[in-house]
Amino acid sequence: MAREHFDAGCRRLWCAALAIMVWVAGWCQSDSIVDESAFAGPRRVYVSAEQLPNAVHYLPAPPDTMSAQFSSDFQHWLWGKSQRGTARGTQASNESQYGLNRLALIMGPVIGVSMSSARTPKLIRLIYHVGETGSKSTQYAKMTFMRKRPFMQMGEHTWGRYDDEAELSTPTNSSYPSAHSAFGWAVGLVLAEMLPQLQDTILSRAYQYGQSRVIVGAHWQSDVEAARLTASAAVASMHNTTEFHTDLQAAREEYYSLRGTTPPDEGTIGLPRGLRFLEAAVDSMSPYYLSDVQQYWQGITERASDRALQVPGDVDTSLDAVLVNFGEVLETQIDEVTTPALHDVVRVARQALVEAAGQLQADAKFRRQPFAQVGNQPMAGVAADAAATSYPSVSATVAWGVALVLAELVPDLQEQLLQRGFEMGRSAVIAGTGYASDVQAGRTLACAVVARLHARSDFVAMMNNARFERYEEHIYTPVDDVLTRSAADPEGWYTVGGLRHAGEPAESGIYIHDGRKVVK
Repeated sequence: MAREHFDAGCRRLWCAALAIMVWVAGWCQSDSIVDESAFAGPRRVYVSAEQLPNAVHYLPAPPDTMSAQFSSDFQHWLWGKSQRGTARGTQASNESQYGLNRLALIMGPVIGVSMSSARTPKLIRLIYHVGETGSKSTQYAKMTFMRKRPFMQMGEHTWGRYDDEAELSTPTNSSYPSAHSAFGWAVGLVLAEMLPQLQDTILSRAYQYGQSRVIVGAHWQSDVEAARLTASAAVASMHNTTEFHTDLQAAREEYYSLRGTTPPDEGTIGLPRGLRFLEAAVDSMSPYYLSDVQQYWQGITERASDRALQVPGDVDTSLDAVLVNFGEVLETQIDEVTTPALHDVVRVARQALVEAAGQLQADAKFRRQPFAQVGNQPMAGVAADAAATSYPSVSATVAWGVALVLAELVPDLQEQLLQRGFEMGRSAVIAGTGYASDVQAGRTLACAVVARLHARSDFVAMMNNARFERYEEHIYTPVDDVLTRSAADPEGWYTVGGLRHAGEPAESGIYIHDGRKVVK
């Protein structure tokens, strides 16, 4: 009997060991389902880092370790450490694998297609080029700010099984913004555009891919949040390239062919539901609340500065106010008479952004606005309703979303438009109508709404009409053709958006001349 028990125990152990070996073999094989060597060479992106909006010009510097903003980073770092022994920690460790292979593994089950170089070459090509372009959007900010990563700052090791600490510690591979997160979020936005019926699930996984960098200690929370913004700006730039649109259509056709289905009716798909992919509003008992409150009081100090002059107009989400704010950047009056096509684009985008923010407000737990929570008053001149919820910030949602749309339409002013959109969102904190975390949620939601708009044929037609309206009297070439055109025309001066000047421009700015980027 003892022998039988012994033999049975050995068989169980052997079966368990065999199962583990099979699982490990399959898992290791699945780590590399794509041959990335097919994409070697200079043409790895849709838009080069030099032609993408430079995040240094539209995002703030990363939080100093003594700042109110860093309090949130520190608390998120503690949260990340608490996840490392859990299933979420294991997921984060696996997602420390950067790029194409991991995104193919993550997104395959989400969209219902097993991806590989052989089976889905067009989807693979799209994901690779979109992700790498998104990653490049962080390049100049990384080189400028040189921020230490959490594991370096805290004197520990990363939790990510794929993270190379030596490579992550190099000066040019600094922490802010997270290129890893930008890769994943850019892919998420484009796949959500391609398959809007799956938008919330796609965006949820892309969002988690970024949060995994916080868990493993490779990035601060603000690095990941900044990366989502730079990635969305990169996607706006990609929409100005023929190659991107060609690849997107090819990937879409490949997907529906493999699935044996057809795209759903556009009218049956609603806007992204933010609560399905964003984190819940910060509760007053949350460790993150301290940072929100500190930034609120910091904002109050700015009410006595010149910065306060623009706040009442910034937090006004009416169409007229939005048109005025961005018209100032474009130096163009945006109205139904002067620029009817541009007016239509902004009108439709604003309407969708307000609606999506309203849906999230209805879905999420009510949160009192900062001025009401602390028993204070909103900034003078700001119309605020104490009974309205703070999460998300509607003004930040509208500001960032419209900025993305206009940055695509007017690439020669992309950085100025993005900077204005970012600052309009921050005005909610100064006004006392939104906490910093509400503003960040609004911006992230805006990225998703703009992706959804691009899946609408009527909106795409509006965008094309607005392009023609602005550039019909000028030479306009797609952004990916500007360097080539300039090299063939060494005497010509071009904007980064492709407009040729009559001669050498006198105004300060960034130009393309003799095939090179020139700062004047």
